[in-house]
Amino acid sequence: MANPVWDGMVTYAVFSGATTSSSFNVPKGAGAITIIMPTMTTDTTYAIHGLNPQDKSTWSQVFAYDPGDGSSQSLSGIPHAQYTVFPASALGLGTFRLVAPATAQTLTVTILIDRIL
Repeated sequence: MANPVWDGMVTYAVFSGATTSSSFNVPKGAGAITIIMPTMTTDTTYAIHGLNPQDKSTWSQVFAYDPGDGSSQSLSGIPHAQYTVFPASALGLGTFRLVAPATAQTLTVTILIDRIL
């Protein structure tokens, strides 16, 4: 079996028993972001929050805007035990973190960031 060629980066968001993960960055030139959630002991879903680049201390829920119908969709409800893929155009560039509705167990979430060639 041939090895697939993947041109991107791997980063991690770590929960240490808190409701927010460590932060991760999505750089310029990103094409898609894949969040690989491990299997959890509880049926928890996660949201994505972004860091305000102006004050660098305020985190806010991330929404993706659909120019086709003018609606916004929150990037939340990310389930455990599956891969979730977002185009970089939905997430944008910047610093992000995952947020759980209740205290999360200690776990590491793998995040693959694919770049546009």
